[in-house]
Amino acid sequence: MVKVADQVAELAAENGLKVSDAIANSLLPTPAVGHIRNHDEPIEDYLERRQKAESGEYKGMPGVSLGVAVRLNWGKFEPAIRRWEKITRVAPAPTKPDGKDGAHRLSAEFTEWMMGIKRLLLVLLILVRSIWGLFIRLLIGFIPV
Repeated sequence: MVKVADQVAELAAENGLKVSDAIANSLLPTPAVGHIRNHDEPIEDYLERRQKAESGEYKGMPGVSLGVAVRLNWGKFEPAIRRWEKITRVAPAPTKPDGKDGAHRLSAEFTEWMMGIKRLLLVLLILVRSIWGLFIRLLIGFIPV
C-alpha cells in the first residue's frame, strides 16, 4: 500500500525538490469514516472515491480541506442557510475562537447575518435617500408637471 504523502515525497525527490511535511499533509485525501480503521488507504481507492464524488455518485468533498468541508456542512439547517444566502450574502463563520483559552463562541457577525441586519440597514439607507431626494425635488419644484 502506497500513501499519498509518500508518493508526493517520491515525486518531489525525482525532480530534485524537497517537500515540507505541511505541504505533503495538505495534499492528503479528505478523511473519511473508513480511515478510523484503515489509515493507509491505497491511492487507487482514494482516486476511485474522488471520481465517484465528482460524478455525483455519492456526496463528499474530495480535494477540500477538512476544515472547509466541515464549515460548509450546515447539517439539517443547510436548506435554510442556502435560502438566506440567496437573499442576503454568503454566510459568515458561525463561531470565532475568541472565548476563554481559544474556545469558540457564537460570532456577532453570524448573528447579524441571521437577522439580516446589514441588508436591512442598506435597504433603509437607500429608502431614506430616495425619499429625501423626492422631498428636495418637490421642495425646489424640479418635478415636471
